[in-house]
Amino acid sequence: PSFLQGLGDRRNLPLQTDQTYLLASDGLWHLQQPMHFVERWPTLLGNTQQALSTQLDVLFQELVSATQAEPNTRGDNCTAIAFRVRP
Repeated sequence: PSFLQGLGDRRNLPLQTDQTYLLASDGLWHLQQPMHFVERWPTLLGNTQQALSTQLDVLFQELVSATQAEPNTRGDNCTAIAFRVRP
């Protein structure tokens, strides 16, 4: 997405307790209008009581649906790792 332009691929980020972090390949936002999908990530990954594996399944289902809804958008491979920092 445009907000990542100009940022290095590697940088130090201070991790915060009880936050969900998502590391993903560019296949997760290869859409023509990626911000419509990216803006949903906090909602899709924000339930700390739900297993991250379940949340990632939903995230990928939403990605497939978004890809199919956009004309002339081909699927792209996607890799994602999600984790939470606990106290």
